[in-house]
Parts: sequence; C-alpha cells; structure tokens
Amino acid sequence: NSLALLQSQYQGQKQQLVSQLEQLNRSQDQVIITAPFNGVVTELTAQSNSMTAPGQTIIEMQDPDQLYLTANLLIEDGLIIAQGTKATALLPEANLIIPELTITQISPKVVSTISSLGVEQKRMPIELSLPAGHPPLPLGCELDLEIIAAYKDKTLLLPKTAVFQLDGGYYVTLTDGTQHPVTIGIINNNQAEILSGLSAGQQVRLPSV
Repeated sequence: NSLALLQSQYQGQKQQLVSQLEQLNRSQDQVIITAPFNGVVTELTAQSNSMTAPGQTIIEMQDPDQLYLTANLLIEDGLIIAQGTKATALLPEANLIIPELTITQISPKVVSTISSLGVEQKRMPIELSLPAGHPPLPLGCELDLEIIAAYKDKTLLLPKTAVFQLDGGYYVTLTDGTQHPVTIGIINNNQAEILSGLSAGQQVRLPSV
C-alpha cells in the first residue's frame, strides 16, 4: 500500500512538471525580444538554451548614428569647463583629427578610477557630442581629447620649448645668446603665451632637437 501511494504521488508530480514544461514551451514561442531603436548587436552575454537570472543583460546594442564620447577628467580640470565648451578629438593610430566637439553633459557626481600606475583618483565624467559628418569611428574606440578651457585673441605665441624656468622666473634665449625674462600666460601642449618681456623685432633662439 505504501509503495502504491508513493508511486501515485510521484506520478502526480511528474504530470505537474510535464504540464509546467509544456506551458513554458508555449510561452517561449510567444517571446520576441525587441529594441526601442534600430542598431547593431555588439555583444551577447547569453547563449542559446542557457539559463539567465532576472535583470541579467543578455544583449548589448548600439546605434552607430548616435555616437558620443565620454571622458573622466581630473576634478581640477573639470571645474574650469562648462557645458558648451569646445574640444578636439584625435585618433593617432589613423592620423585622424575631429574638431568642433561640444561638451553636452558634466556629471554632478565624481567617480573613483584607478590610474595606469594603480593609484586611485577622483574624476569627473563628461559627455561630448560629435559634429555632423564626422569620420566613421569604431564603437568603443579610445581617442585623445583636447579641451579648449580658455581662449584669447591677438596674442604673442612661442613654441613651448623656447621658454624655460630659471630662478623662479620664465626666460627665453635671444639669438645673441642672452637669456631674457618674460611673463607668460596660457601654456598648452605646444605653445606658450607671452604677456610681456618681448618687443617687435626681437628674435628668439629655439633649442636644437
């Protein structure tokens, strides 16, 4: 009697599982995954017939027509820019320059990142829009970014290598070999602004390469 009772219970459980399986198969046939935009599937994190957890990302899609750039700036750099600030992107591997980028968003919250030297840094995330008609870029590529934080018109500029520091001041070397003090303003990667110290006709010696 006990064996017959157990057999009856297992048979009932079997029928219940078969019914659930059939219901799941019917539901599966009705499931269609759709995206809210047209794009390209760039990553699959789940394979056919694999189990997924609730909330798990299974497909990553990108819209190639809606590309934008993101960057994490040091806080001291992020504080001197604003939305609408212009920038230039460079892809050295392809000798590609994309001007007229615009900062469209500056995050109000800083994030912690790890530098290439393994040092934790606090950085400010920003987003930049690409100009219309920009060259094609692969999704996920890394570019060098130059942000125009300050702008001046009608300034005297010298190659940055022509200016050097001495005794707490800035100097240039004239063509006669004398060291001449100057006052500098904005310095970027290539040039230095001369506010005072040089007059028309004076010639500056550049260091030999």
